[in-house]
Amino acid sequence: MLPVLAGIIDAGVPVSIDTQKTDVMRAAIDAGASMINDVNALQAEGALALCAASRVAVCLMHRQGTAADMQDDPYYDDVVVEVSAYLAARAAAASAAGIGSDRIVIDPGFGFGKTVAHNFILLRDLQSFCSLGYPVLAGLSRKSSLGAVTS
Repeated sequence: MLPVLAGIIDAGVPVSIDTQKTDVMRAAIDAGASMINDVNALQAEGALALCAASRVAVCLMHRQGTAADMQDDPYYDDVVVEVSAYLAARAAAASAAGIGSDRIVIDPGFGFGKTVAHNFILLRDLQSFCSLGYPVLAGLSRKSSLGAVTS
């Protein structure tokens, strides 16, 4: 991965690395990555400090559960309120660690521990996440949601 990453960065292309592993974050940052996109919102040991000590931007994503169980009957009383509260807390943790608010992006995590109905509620209310004060990334490639719309 690192030779390809270095080549892309040398060409002047900003690169975002999707990882929740601190060692991969470190290698990517050392190679010149511009952003760390973490499905675990920098909760791994050392992730916040590592990113704070660098100049990378971070994308903090919401996910309910783990990769192994996140789609096993996800439940929310209010998906927008709960996802917003989680993202606000993770952004506050990032800020407290020394990551400037201008380096933080939030992602409601479409499909990550959410049903198709949850995804559509999040999409309908996507603007509400802007009130947290950070740019919002929306990864809308969840095939089950797209299939529900096109079937």
